[in-house]
Amino acid sequence: MFCDINKNIGSEISESTLSELEKQTMAFNHVNAATFTTAKPLIIMESGLMRNTPITIYNGHSASIFIGDETIATSGATIGRTLTAANSQTFYVNSGDVIYAISAAASAAGAIVITYTGN
Repeated sequence: MFCDINKNIGSEISESTLSELEKQTMAFNHVNAATFTTAKPLIIMESGLMRNTPITIYNGHSASIFIGDETIATSGATIGRTLTAANSQTFYVNSGDVIYAISAAASAAGAIVITYTGN
């Protein structure tokens, strides 16, 4: 067990303090995903995330992928954010955000790696 020494010097941890500390505990999340030739959700962010949580998307596919909303395409006016092969980019998301991806050719399962700190 741990405690905030500024609040609890010489005392046991109260139930309310323990509850507050548990809320502050976060885990490192790792998601393997894939892209397709039509826009599909890459990840739907879990509820309870801190506002503007940074996520990093790594493109392990052999070709560029495109990140955006449900209207993204691989070319034209709705191309989305290009993420070239073997590169990563950080995005800032909130609870419930849906990140879509598309590629000219479908990626292998697990080729796209998403990491973030969350619940």
